[in-house]
Amino acid sequence: MDIVQTLETTVASRLTREALQFVVVPKRYFVNPRMLGEPDSLIPELGLEKLEKLNTTSDLVALFSALLAAPTPALEFRKVGDLVVPSNLMDSARVDLAHRAVEDPLIPFEESPLDFASIASLVSGASGVGIGAYVGFVVSGGTPLAIITVPGGMIIGGAAAGVGAALEKGLRYKILKLLGVPTG
Repeated sequence: MDIVQTLETTVASRLTREALQFVVVPKRYFVNPRMLGEPDSLIPELGLEKLEKLNTTSDLVALFSALLAAPTPALEFRKVGDLVVPSNLMDSARVDLAHRAVEDPLIPFEESPLDFASIASLVSGASGVGIGAYVGFVVSGGTPLAIITVPGGMIIGGAAAGVGAALEKGLRYKILKLLGVPTG
């Protein structure tokens, strides 16, 4: 039997009761692992809106901070790398949770053997220019999700409710299709 596997983890704050969820898709399970080196090829496969390259791990912290917050009618925006994010959604508790999710070894990542790694270490080891990570947005029920490609695989992350909703609304089947699992 040929098995494929994804790994999921949730990073939550006891203080704010907010959570980030991550789905890790190891490279070895991709039917076409070259897609990870050509992130634009993921646009049609995962229904991405667009891909942007982030320049620093601080950009990832800002991105995940913004993804934690529910949008409000009166938003102020600021530029983070090549992205524009809501600045008034960046309170210190959200920034702390996002910082811990990016910098601490909390993400299960398949190397040899399975181990926990920080997103920062995975993307900074990816390539020479910037942080080696591409972030795309899957708009699912109005909730954007980050798609990060690194040489060892792909990480999909965002607010836990948004990731859960996207997986239920078809993202899980799109991921499985990339892994060669018939979904229809």
